Amino acid sequence: MYGVIGFRWGRWAERKWCWRGVGMRRIAGVLGCGVLVWGLGMWLGQDVGGGRVGGARDRTPVLFIRWSHWDSTAIMLHTWIGEPKPILYKGGPYWVARWSPRTPWQFAAIQGLRPYMRLILVTVNSEGEVLRREVLLRGSRRGFPQNFAWHPTLPLMAVEVWYPSDTNPYRYFDTIRYLPDIVVYNVQTRKLLWILGHPRLVEYQPAWDGTGQWLAFISNAQTPPSDTIDRTPHLDVYVVPFRDPSAARAWTRHGKALKSLTWVPDKEAILYYSQGREESPGIYWLEPATNTDTLFIPFGYAPAWSPSRRYLLYRYGGPDTRKMGLWVWDRRTGEHWRLTRTRDNFPSWASWQVSGSRR
Repeated sequence: MYGVIGFRWGRWAERKWCWRGVGMRRIAGVLGCGVLVWGLGMWLGQDVGGGRVGGARDRTPVLFIRWSHWDSTAIMLHTWIGEPKPILYKGGPYWVARWSPRTPWQFAAIQGLRPYMRLILVTVNSEGEVLRREVLLRGSRRGFPQNFAWHPTLPLMAVEVWYPSDTNPYRYFDTIRYLPDIVVYNVQTRKLLWILGHPRLVEYQPAWDGTGQWLAFISNAQTPPSDTIDRTPHLDVYVVPFRDPSAARAWTRHGKALKSLTWVPDKEAILYYSQGREESPGIYWLEPATNTDTLFIPFGYAPAWSPSRRYLLYRYGGPDTRKMGLWVWDRRTGEHWRLTRTRDNFPSWASWQVSGSRR
């Protein structure tokens, strides 16, 4: 497209200024204008979505995971200027990375291979240089962290931890059977507050609501488990009050929820990813008060809200590889646009910084 525009601009310039050159001079002039406009268009196209996000509150740094191969993932930083750049790429793979809602330029991430995965805490500067890095939880064959969610106001995390369980053969790593559970972990004191700990049940993918009073997760409590977590047809969305972990209740009944839970701001509603529904896989909007449980973004995955709660960042993972990348949905206008291009290699698990320096 940019080449065609440049070619037409070159022909217009030739007529406008009455170029008298013939042969190579004329061809060089037309092609030169085409290359100039093409390069300018590609440069402007680096940040297609960034220019459309209005307000300084939402133009905060974005973290996401760039997938290339299992052993060559990277945590990327997008500052709305130029191309995203890697923060961490050695010592991977990296699975999840999320900004701290309380401390600027600090994030946590899941690093390593099962069962030796680690939950790490990293502090960086505005240029993406690592200033400090420490291990919060270190995995072993006795258990390992695989996902987490920051509490919005307190120095707490809900951590998905996989424990050995010979009575529940869900998944094997090094001939050991593991079962996921959710623990609430204090980042400051390095102590566990409570564990959901329901025996013989799957509990994973934690997500806090905006007030920090409710914790959502996925469980198979309504139906006996199947062979593996990813293939069981009986996984539903549950919510539990923070002060009473024994009072969990189900929000879905179809058993097709899978992962990527995110609360909808200012609503008693949740977004989740499902690939086993009658409709196409993607992000579903779940709102029990209105009996809503419908496909929201086809082939969407891993949604994350902006600080103002106006924009939703998600990964497109559908069959059209030309659309692969991070996309933004404007809650006010309903528009969707791309933030990163295909060459970011399956970006996922994006996180919008809530506080800190703006660009």
